[in-house]
Amino acid sequence: MVRKRVLTLLTLLMFALFTIFVHESSSIAIAPSTFGTAIARAGKLSNTLKESTAWKTLTSHPNSLVQLFPSRAMRVVQEVVRSLRKDTNVVIETTLGKIRGRFQKYRSGERGGYYSFKGIRYGEAPVGARRFRAAEPEKPWFGIRDASREGNSCPHKNMILDTFKGSEDCLFLNVFTTQIPKADE
Repeated sequence: MVRKRVLTLLTLLMFALFTIFVHESSSIAIAPSTFGTAIARAGKLSNTLKESTAWKTLTSHPNSLVQLFPSRAMRVVQEVVRSLRKDTNVVIETTLGKIRGRFQKYRSGERGGYYSFKGIRYGEAPVGARRFRAAEPEKPWFGIRDASREGNSCPHKNMILDTFKGSEDCLFLNVFTTQIPKADE
């Protein structure tokens, strides 16, 4: 019985770690109730196991499976995330300056991929005197701007948690394409 609970706890821990790493690196959404249920079950199992002498026996040795599992699980999860994120940086020149995006492989396993440029600012931040006015165009820049991460989201209400989230500085654009224009285009 204790062994089954330990295995269940370890499975839930692996699920939680994988969920956190995948969520940080991509746009996979997991229902809060699913994650909350997993954590609640893990907490109940943990409390039950901590009270038993079997748990003390399992955790007393520094090389026990319970002691080693978190670091090994972390390495496995990181390796899975790295394999999902195999991509190549690409720099293109726009009329305002250079931006760095990524070439990403299709997750479905199909050949090829697409170029993604995320968080490209298309207007000055609408804060202060610019608030509630038409967007002012972005000024040219020097150097290379990173376009590998999404920009801020606009203010909005999270209906599930009943909270507000986002920033007024949200004039960003994401571009996904299978072809990049050549320098003369």
